[in-house]
Amino acid sequence: MVVLAKGRSFRGGRHKDLIGRYGSKFQIHISIETEGRPDEKLGLERNASTWHARRNGESVKTLAELSSALPLVVLEPNSHNLVDGSPEHRRRMVDWGVFHVKHTFLSQWQRYRRTLKQRNAYLKKNDPDRDLIDSLDRQMVLYGVSVTHDRESYITELKPKIKVLLDFLSDSLPEIETSFSRGWSGFGFAEYMLKHRSRDWELGATMGGPHRADLKLLVAGEKARDRLSRGQQKLLAAALLLAQAQIMSDHGTIPVLLIDDIASEFDQQHLEKMLSLLASMQAQIWLTGVDKSLIEKAKNAGLGPLVFHVKQGQITPA
Repeated sequence: MVVLAKGRSFRGGRHKDLIGRYGSKFQIHISIETEGRPDEKLGLERNASTWHARRNGESVKTLAELSSALPLVVLEPNSHNLVDGSPEHRRRMVDWGVFHVKHTFLSQWQRYRRTLKQRNAYLKKNDPDRDLIDSLDRQMVLYGVSVTHDRESYITELKPKIKVLLDFLSDSLPEIETSFSRGWSGFGFAEYMLKHRSRDWELGATMGGPHRADLKLLVAGEKARDRLSRGQQKLLAAALLLAQAQIMSDHGTIPVLLIDDIASEFDQQHLEKMLSLLASMQAQIWLTGVDKSLIEKAKNAGLGPLVFHVKQGQITPA
């Protein structure tokens, strides 16, 4: 499902690892049933260099067409990178959430990135065309302000949900401050671009803008990654992702939650709270792991799971 929704596995982007040593391609097919909506059928075929996808029997041109039909939230062992990693991790998480609740966001973000690429190319020239840069700046401001507005609206919804979830999951976490950095300083993006154009020319790159945005996570004014233990970082990452799933549900998009190896990520107390929380959510939930006791714990939490075993590539009902 992750490959269908995002074009790559959360374990890495190497397609040949998914194809295997003895095949030349892989295929994935799923059927989506949502109450009150027509069923959806999605399929993806990928070889070492190209991909082909279909939605309800029709070819699709972009993976975004598959992603829009499969609202997915993944909590896995590396999710702590949302706290410990670079701004890119948090920016991607925010944009994935905005994409599923604001359907004009993707086109604006793609136009911004395309314009940014053109601007950077011209900035690298020895004698860049000033009129052309003016034109590109106007487009960057138009698209960049739209992208930033959508992100800010989304984070306004996200912040209170993160607090509620953290209060439920742990009573030992210090207070987490969340704020949004737009990617530039000052007030207007147009004024910022004009003010810093000489610097950008000198460096040959656009140094500020929505492509530098970040969801800042702070504890007492310091970066959360510097103040939280690895276990606390995992709890914060879980709250970020579950809040994202809740926002999707609030907007009428029921997500699929993929929770990988949860039993090894949390101690007994936090695991029980996490399972209880999952049982209360409006989502389809997939739990994967190697600890058989997770099955009984999930049942006790009210998840009532259907259980499958995976062995040597074969999936069988338990």
